[in-house]
Amino acid sequence: MSAENDDFELDFDDESTPTEVNEDNSPADANTAVEVTTDPAVESAPVATEPVAPTDEEKAAAKAKAEAEKVAAAEAAQKAHDEFVAIVESVMVHDDRDSATGVIPEVLTQQVLDAYAALPGTGGKAGGRKYLSDTMMAKMVAGAEDPNCFLLARSYMELEKKVSASKAKRDTVAKAKVDPTDAFAEQVAALMLAPSLVNVPADVEDTWVEKAQALVESLTGDLGKYQEWVAVSEKEIAEGTDTEKATPAPEVSPIILSAAKVATGRAVGRPRKSGTGTTTPRASTAGSGHTGDIAQHLTEVFEGVASGTFLSVAEIAKGVTSQYGGDKPPPSQGAVSARLFPRNGEFKLDIGITPTDDPKKGAVKN
Repeated sequence: MSAENDDFELDFDDESTPTEVNEDNSPADANTAVEVTTDPAVESAPVATEPVAPTDEEKAAAKAKAEAEKVAAAEAAQKAHDEFVAIVESVMVHDDRDSATGVIPEVLTQQVLDAYAALPGTGGKAGGRKYLSDTMMAKMVAGAEDPNCFLLARSYMELEKKVSASKAKRDTVAKAKVDPTDAFAEQVAALMLAPSLVNVPADVEDTWVEKAQALVESLTGDLGKYQEWVAVSEKEIAEGTDTEKATPAPEVSPIILSAAKVATGRAVGRPRKSGTGTTTPRASTAGSGHTGDIAQHLTEVFEGVASGTFLSVAEIAKGVTSQYGGDKPPPSQGAVSARLFPRNGEFKLDIGITPTDDPKKGAVKN
């Protein structure tokens, strides 16, 4: 490097400090404090914060509180129900209850109504009515062995009517008058549709339909006996028939009793979940919703049949006519039996057949 450049050096160790300036670009005094201003709007703006997730302890506490409230509500409901039952039972053994007729005086009835009003919610009141209804049915059955139970059944029936009437009085919502024929038709339609809504477990064999039909046919006699007894018993209860002369309950299959509960709107058991079942109902020969003319079906079934030929209810139901069978589902054996053996005992169809129950229910061609 030439000598003339020897005096030129770059000092990289020189740490120079930038000169501070004011807003007008004039040098600022090193000892002068710099004033910093803040926008009030920015200062007062809310600061966004992330939501704080509840801790495991808080979750557990909330769950425990909810469960405790649920248990407390259930205990309160059970206590009210127990008190209702206790009052009903005390009325049944009260000296003022007429043991000869089963009539309960108004003052005792009001005690039951007050206890019924204290039952919580629609569920609690429904439980109270169910208790009265179930006990009434149980007393009717027990009346065969204990005549006093027959009059007790009447007392329970009267209480059930009274609490149901009190429920109607509390209902302030205007309801349209329901035609009794329409209401009954809806009830029957619901029963006809019910079999198609039954979940069939996966491990049930396909022969269940035939077995069910065979059971129905074998229980036709029990069904008739039960129907006759219910009709007579209801009449005797309403008339206050002497307990010693009351018609005893017949011995029938538990299936008949279960059917009676379903028919009267009292379910036999609660629906339950099953891991082995299927959510799609299998095809059923009953309850398809098809409605034919039973009288016409009977007429056509016996056409071409020799005089003196007997056909059972099951055989009549299986017949293929313009009303049932073929591409249409068959009628239920109960519907056929009801037409052949009406409750009033009068078979009025003039179609050349005579109903008979010997050797089993059916009809004979004249």
